[in-house]
Amino acid sequence: MWSEQARIREIVDQLRGLGYPIVQTEVRVPGTGRLQADVLAWGVDETGEIVPRLAIEIKHGQRREAALPQLAQVRAALGTVEHYVLTDKGWFQAGHGLRTLQPADGPPALSGRPAGELKSVDLVTELLLQRVWSRANRGRNGQLSASVLSAFVETASADSHQASIETVSGDVVAVDPTVLWRARRAVLADLAERDRSASFYVSPPAISTAIGSLVGERLDGVVVDPFCGSGSFLWMLQERAAREGRTIETIGRDIDPEVIRVAFLIGQTAPDKVTFETGDAFRDALPEADVIVTAPPFGFRLDTPHKLQNGTSTRLADVAAVDVSLRALKPGGRAVFQLAPSMTFQAPAEAYREYLANDYRVAALIGCPSGSAYGTQIQTVLMVVDKLPASETFVAQLSEDWEKQLAPGGPAMVAALSHIDDPGAGAR
Repeated sequence: MWSEQARIREIVDQLRGLGYPIVQTEVRVPGTGRLQADVLAWGVDETGEIVPRLAIEIKHGQRREAALPQLAQVRAALGTVEHYVLTDKGWFQAGHGLRTLQPADGPPALSGRPAGELKSVDLVTELLLQRVWSRANRGRNGQLSASVLSAFVETASADSHQASIETVSGDVVAVDPTVLWRARRAVLADLAERDRSASFYVSPPAISTAIGSLVGERLDGVVVDPFCGSGSFLWMLQERAAREGRTIETIGRDIDPEVIRVAFLIGQTAPDKVTFETGDAFRDALPEADVIVTAPPFGFRLDTPHKLQNGTSTRLADVAAVDVSLRALKPGGRAVFQLAPSMTFQAPAEAYREYLANDYRVAALIGCPSGSAYGTQIQTVLMVVDKLPASETFVAQLSEDWEKQLAPGGPAMVAALSHIDDPGAGAR
């Protein structure tokens, strides 16, 4: 009788000797609940992409045909092309339809293709998540030995000098640089959704996309996020600018040097540069900007009062954040904020709200439900402000389908953009 774990280790060594660049064990299969592939080996296809190629299920004391439905799910999810079952009676290869098994000598050696690279954002994201959680779970009894944010930094730092990743099995694999950039952002968003220690530095992808869309036709020139966190909004605008053939300069600032390091690590393989700097937006003047996008910290009070443009003062950080942002905005520029809803009704901010309504174009106010910001259950408001004469405001309150409503082409987004980018929108 053989130990299954010992046999798996032998299979891994065998497959590596046959030239497979990545060999994984007990791999979670996306979209299948708890299904895991016992062994998954990757190969290089004709385009030079490293893809899942071969899946192996190990059966002991069971009918070997019981593995066929599992292998079918692996193929459907990952696109594997060769499938084997190993029992105590030897190797069996599945037919093309995954309905029959025939005795076999075992997996074949890979043909001598040159080294390839990973090009699937989903697969690279999954591999990075496995590595991050492995680093975070080094403590005893399953307790986290480090925050997931620290584990992310450790993982990204290890791979920072080249476009590659190390898997939990120790394989170092080349990755398309842009794919790695997108995957690191996706990993951070996933961690923020699951763990509070990362939630304050990342915005949900649906919000980042919405903020990028609400910039509308003003996407040009210098774009600044004075409370940038890991750079969620700036990365989204970089992608949009590249897609639309626009040239922008992007600058992110945050008071926390650790999160600026996170943003820097994400950006090392980005197609275009974003300048990140550590600094206090309430104390140090921002660079002049054509566009400002930001989500200031919620529920925060300043140690000292901030003098607003209308001559009043406040300790409310969200009000002060709007003020310092608008001071840096060039005439005709646009600012898009994600704010706590208290900004729209708090009595201490009433005079400043009136000032904004009279001296700026508050182009849109869009209420979003709980879940639109990580790490909190509060609702949020998306506010679009142009440095233009005052005019009518588009107002909407969204509910559970807010992500669909705010997606590109979504009903609320289409209606909002038709208003805020209407060339005929004049002063009231």
